Amino acid sequence: MKYGAIFSVFATAFLGMAVADDTMTIVETAAASGVTNYLYAALQTAGLTDAFDDGNFTVFAPTDTSFAGLDSTLLATLMADTDLLSPILQYHVLVGTVMSADISSGVVSTLSDNNLLVVKRNNIRLNEKVKVTTSDIVCSNGVIHLIDTVLTPPGDLVVELDALGNYATLIEVVSMFSDLVSAFTNTTGGSYTVFAPTDEAFEAIASIIPNLTEDQIRLVLLHHVVEGNVASFDLEVGAEVLMMSGQNVTIGSGERTNAKGELKTRATVDDKFIIDYNNMASNGVIHIIEEVLIPDL
Repeated sequence: MKYGAIFSVFATAFLGMAVADDTMTIVETAAASGVTNYLYAALQTAGLTDAFDDGNFTVFAPTDTSFAGLDSTLLATLMADTDLLSPILQYHVLVGTVMSADISSGVVSTLSDNNLLVVKRNNIRLNEKVKVTTSDIVCSNGVIHLIDTVLTPPGDLVVELDALGNYATLIEVVSMFSDLVSAFTNTTGGSYTVFAPTDEAFEAIASIIPNLTEDQIRLVLLHHVVEGNVASFDLEVGAEVLMMSGQNVTIGSGERTNAKGELKTRATVDDKFIIDYNNMASNGVIHIIEEVLIPDL
């Protein structure tokens, strides 16, 4: 990697000479670094030190400053409840060694069997907002990348839609169909990408919905869902995407004015603007659209 030497020098200077010894395990490195004391203590509390000494892993390690940024009550609760703490720690871990040069943008599955969005441009970010600050701290059984924020594992699609707010109508429509409830609540084991219309989008077609049969409503819902994890960078202009309705939508682009009055190019799906991207769920990805997609009924 072009900047490998720089990363190595920075890691050594930042973490101390002990980290430069790649005969140390991930746990030993966390204990010796001087900036991941909270992480080491959390691993001890969760009883995961042996697990991370036996195997090959990539750890996105929050620094002590990251842990200190958590609400003190929340941190105390986590440290007192290993059932809550363990999956959070495992959410920071990938199986196998992934050096920064080998990282590419995509949705990956963590040790907690949860989705993590990795975006690599000028730097590496996780779930859009969490930044990798130091890369490639090589250990005897893997590699550590330091991050500036503790990652929070997302809930299932319904939980995340509810948390985002303004999607009560979509959740209500999903609740009409038991098999879709199972899919959206992560009981079927699949992953889905949802182009989620806002409540206002459903209000705009309020006069149409009463005239639809239950099967037609189901078809409309499925016309907003793609099987698999599809992040924003997977949406190529001109691409035809097969929805679970059995019909295609077309990815395009157009210009619209943002909240600052600036004219910006945004992606579209069947000429409907995608207004927010890459909201992660444990079993998929949510993109926000401001109009309902209507398939051939």
